[in-house]
Amino acid sequence: MLTKDLLRYRIDAGQIHPAFLNPGSPRYVQAAQELMVIFGNHLGATKAELEEALEKYASSRTDYRILRGLAKVMMNAVEFDDPPPDAAKLRSLVFEHAANVWPVVRRKSAPLDTDRHSVLKEVTGEINLPVAQLDDALYADLPERRRMVYWLAPVEPEAVIALYNMELARGLLYWAERLIIDIEDSYQDVFRYIKLCRLMHNITRRERGYRIELDGPLSLLRGTLRYGLKMAVFLPALALCQTWRMEALIMKGGERLIFSLDDQNKLVSHFRRFPLFDSQLERDFAADFQKAFERQPHGWQLARADAVIQLERNEVMIPDFTLRNGSREIHLEIVGFWTPEYLSRKIAKAAAVSSHNLILAVSTQLALGEEAVRELNVLWFSKKLPADAVIARANSLVEYA
Repeated sequence: MLTKDLLRYRIDAGQIHPAFLNPGSPRYVQAAQELMVIFGNHLGATKAELEEALEKYASSRTDYRILRGLAKVMMNAVEFDDPPPDAAKLRSLVFEHAANVWPVVRRKSAPLDTDRHSVLKEVTGEINLPVAQLDDALYADLPERRRMVYWLAPVEPEAVIALYNMELARGLLYWAERLIIDIEDSYQDVFRYIKLCRLMHNITRRERGYRIELDGPLSLLRGTLRYGLKMAVFLPALALCQTWRMEALIMKGGERLIFSLDDQNKLVSHFRRFPLFDSQLERDFAADFQKAFERQPHGWQLARADAVIQLERNEVMIPDFTLRNGSREIHLEIVGFWTPEYLSRKIAKAAAVSSHNLILAVSTQLALGEEAVRELNVLWFSKKLPADAVIARANSLVEYA
């Protein structure tokens, strides 16, 4: 992410706006291309050499802060070699020899003087290493001496600008006190990243989609930006959605500001989506459901992980599938494999949900005792979960309601 000195924004009437670049700007497309050439030419060079070349390029122009930001985004995709494990030992050995012949001068001015080269030459006699190689290895573990061994080059310069815009937006969330987001799709991806980022949340169902409120550091942990950093880390997950809106309350310089974004800002996420199905069992059930409809239209539509149920203690349940028939809605949760921890979490979540619109399908191969799920009205199945059985159970739940 961008450091604070590289963030660019304006404040107007209580609103804070990041200064996004136009991804198609010829000026910055060319700048991104030129920076890409610099990175490519420095494979094998030290970090210090790369940074010197980047600074020389950026400092020659008036928009140096933008160029440094673009370079920082690219630098995040660079890998440097591992520091040699013996550098500290080599330094210790050299310093011990230098202490024995102190003082050590830079250049000999008298026959009895001892210079740096003499000390290194004396050490090489013990470790069987040429002086030049010893000199190079002596401080090779310092960050600026590590060498660039890999760079994940962007596919095109426009992608660098898009990532830069995302990093500008993320940077403003360092100061977030609260974050409210509205989403209408990609629920499973969003909530998985919320969980990975360990963000506390409350959700409210809306006419279309859900509203999620994430509390920040200044409402819970006064004086720390740790939670704001988690919000910043999370932001690319929001851009996985097709339709979304975000409003953050920012505390900056003693002033509360509103920071708003939505899908019209065209932010591009570099986060990966999770697979549509978690298992072959779910994939087979979805295919069987479609075949059942083709055999005999039953009126139910099947949606994958598109409902969110708020539970207690900052937990949500996203059922594996939701069946809809007009205004009627039935959730389906499938338990086809297990570890004791996984199974206990599944059962606890299912128990917290009203049973009148939940089908808990459990494989008989789990050897799970009926006592453990006595209250949950389980739909048992063997190797595959038949769609006809789920449809029949859904119809019975509707009739019972």
